[in-house]
Amino acid sequence: MSAPSATTLTGPALEAAADRFGTPLYAYDLDGVARRHRELVAALPDRVDVHYALKANGSLAIAARLADVGCGVDVCSRGELAVAAAAGFPGVRTLFTGPGKSDHDLHEAVARGLRWVVVESVGEARRLAAVATAAGRRQPVLVRIAPRTLPSGDGLVVAVPGGKFGVDEEEAAEALATVAALPGLRLEGIHVYAESCVLDAGHMLAINTRTIALARDLAAHDLPITVVDLGGGLGVPYGPDEPAFDLARWSDGLRSRCRDLPADWRLVVEPGRFLVAEHGTYVVTVLDVKTVAGRRHVIVDGGINQLYRPNMARANRQVEVLGASGQDGPTEVVAIAGPLLSGEDVLATDVELPRIDPGRRLAFRSCGAYGYGHGISGFSAHPTPAEVAIEPDGSAWEMRRRGRPSAALRDQSATPSATPERTPAMDRTTSHAP
Repeated sequence: MSAPSATTLTGPALEAAADRFGTPLYAYDLDGVARRHRELVAALPDRVDVHYALKANGSLAIAARLADVGCGVDVCSRGELAVAAAAGFPGVRTLFTGPGKSDHDLHEAVARGLRWVVVESVGEARRLAAVATAAGRRQPVLVRIAPRTLPSGDGLVVAVPGGKFGVDEEEAAEALATVAALPGLRLEGIHVYAESCVLDAGHMLAINTRTIALARDLAAHDLPITVVDLGGGLGVPYGPDEPAFDLARWSDGLRSRCRDLPADWRLVVEPGRFLVAEHGTYVVTVLDVKTVAGRRHVIVDGGINQLYRPNMARANRQVEVLGASGQDGPTEVVAIAGPLLSGEDVLATDVELPRIDPGRRLAFRSCGAYGYGHGISGFSAHPTPAEVAIEPDGSAWEMRRRGRPSAALRDQSATPSATPERTPAMDRTTSHAP
């Protein structure tokens, strides 16, 4: 399967990067990321703000490229907030989401002057109000709402009825009124994130239409709503039988909905996967090829510790043998498995590939989202992979160094006398003390 058109991630460029930086390896086309952002912004109505969901890929170089082209950012931890700040996103282009914000998170959000904090409950809003009041700031907020019903579709459902996210729709009007009255806060709108990896533009538009209607209903209760955050969820195809998301159809639908909105209302979208997935590739080296009980296995040097996508198993079928051509002889159906001591460490099953020997390299395409930062990297203490950017001329540079085996010892001690230096209070993610 070929890589996306106009990509810098060609087979020869990936081979050269692997020769230089080793494998496992993540390689990215940063120009492709910027191009996809331009396409999205050009398609959307002027009153729609784009905030990149940093959870999709928190690599500094990717974030910096999107900051450079004027994108906003959506963060969900102080670690992501630190990356966003280092990448050049100002507070006024930063949105803080997530269901479990500590007081440290809230202090940091207020201190950095973030554009919005999305509060997930009245209790969280009260804690934020106390922080903002003490800082002498009036923090703009959106309230996340858990809708009771949404159109069903082909994506990965996020807004599960009775789940942990947001305020129950039936209690939303009362909750928003309470938040609007809190000192130190300025209620500006609502947030609904329903599904991830949606490929059907019509289905995405139906979800968005439902969210906009909910916002209008709540505004009728004399609530100060001018912002409707539609969340993320724009999908990318992970196989030849899957269509690309129809951006034109979706944007035309949003344009139509915008014509009926009050003049001062704005929409927010939080794309992650859509901006970066197709512009990243994961490269591994074949260590062994064997047959067990009639089943052919290709063992590679990276596994689910670095590419953990259990809800997107079909994604890993976008794999090719680097340097292979149609003349390489017969193919065979194989399972591709990693080096971990776990039977679950299988990247793909029943994949047809040219027959290969140890030493050849495999490239998993569309790994720019939920790859490096989505693994279970502590499993078996394998070093983390390097991340590189490949330029249009084929040259590559290191975005993040490969980890070292000694990193497994970091911040650990074997005896009381060798206890590591105590972590500063602001780094204790489990504490709620200011």
